[in-house]
Amino acid sequence: MSSDTFIAAVFFFEAPLDRPGELFLDVVNDVVSSSSTGKAVTFSCEPLKPSSQWGKWARPLPAQVVAGNKRVAVDDPRLGVLRSATKATGAISAAIDTPHRPRGPMDARWRIGYRRASAWANETTERELTVFYVGWRRELVDPAASGTLADEKTWFPPHLLRTVSRIAAERPYYGYVDNQLYDTTQGLSLYAGLRWSAMGRQFMFDHDRWMLPDTDRLSQVPRVFWGNFFGPKMCQRLTSDVIEKYARLKHPSTSGAAVSHGQIVERYPDGGQFVTLTRDVRMCPPDSPPEGHVFANMLFWHRELCKRGMMA
Repeated sequence: MSSDTFIAAVFFFEAPLDRPGELFLDVVNDVVSSSSTGKAVTFSCEPLKPSSQWGKWARPLPAQVVAGNKRVAVDDPRLGVLRSATKATGAISAAIDTPHRPRGPMDARWRIGYRRASAWANETTERELTVFYVGWRRELVDPAASGTLADEKTWFPPHLLRTVSRIAAERPYYGYVDNQLYDTTQGLSLYAGLRWSAMGRQFMFDHDRWMLPDTDRLSQVPRVFWGNFFGPKMCQRLTSDVIEKYARLKHPSTSGAAVSHGQIVERYPDGGQFVTLTRDVRMCPPDSPPEGHVFANMLFWHRELCKRGMMA
């Protein structure tokens, strides 16, 4: 498997986040704790629309951050000003330094009030989209992909689930976790609305089809990923019976007995739920078909989502 593989968690919101900077810093710190990283981070900020809010909280940031793509210490106290940012429109990106590369293993961004013209969608303009995403470079968190990590005990699913729970607390309407090659999304650039000719064709097609202005993104999904987060409104359409059925779903094992293969179902207080195809994201490799029971779980969700008109 290519070492340039990202595990990406991508979440979508109906409105600007109440405290986007606070969520951003929490996730950055969680990535630092889940990976073999250095103590420096490459931050950049940019206003997508001029606003008094942007000027109010961006000016106190370190000059290197406002200038863009400059390294600062992860624990720089001036970054704390981000925690006070409320519903500002703009963008922040970050890349944590590592012993292996000057940038990596993550590219965590929140984008709010983001609008892009769509020449490929009859010149129409999309409605504003709030998206938060974070990606881990697999070679820096996966013992099987790196010679620097000791053993499977250091594999990071608990960190991933903790990050998902932190983002879920902000009430996204939909989100997903995917295991994807760098070239497919150009290092997660696709999630920021940037497109490159080198991107994976099918992945870009599914993503852009879902981004069309006439798509009901609040109730439809682009495809079935390893992990899918359904907000309260989506869960109402799916119904608790379907999710409970999936939690108990079993498939034949090599011995012929029907067994559960460890799919995860996480429930959150506001009614949102996070489900995965299996317990280990590595069982959905980006460059080969998944194992039989994982594929069966994928078909289960594709069928149930299509029944309810929830597949874009």
